Amino acid sequence: MPPAVFTEVEAYLEDITETAVDCDTSLNGFCTLPKNCSAYSQLTNYYFKFNFTNADDYIRVPLATFATEAASEGCEIMLTYLNQTEYADASVILGGMFI
Repeated sequence: MPPAVFTEVEAYLEDITETAVDCDTSLNGFCTLPKNCSAYSQLTNYYFKFNFTNADDYIRVPLATFATEAASEGCEIMLTYLNQTEYADASVILGGMFI
């Protein structure tokens, strides 16, 4: 996601974790929370609202949708940071965690 949106999401994660979140702002970086995902029920309180082109319809996708248990410990929020050098538009890539 674009830097401005990534920063906004990082602020929400700081609120949820009491500033214990670690976000990687290098290309394709993501955020890691220190506890297991199940410890953060608040992830369902935040959501993205995706509008469809030329339509009034939209879908709401909870932030928890992008949470996955880390290999060692913690919870990874698989929202990919996209810098503006590599991605000039305001792209949001969905499904990157499944590739």
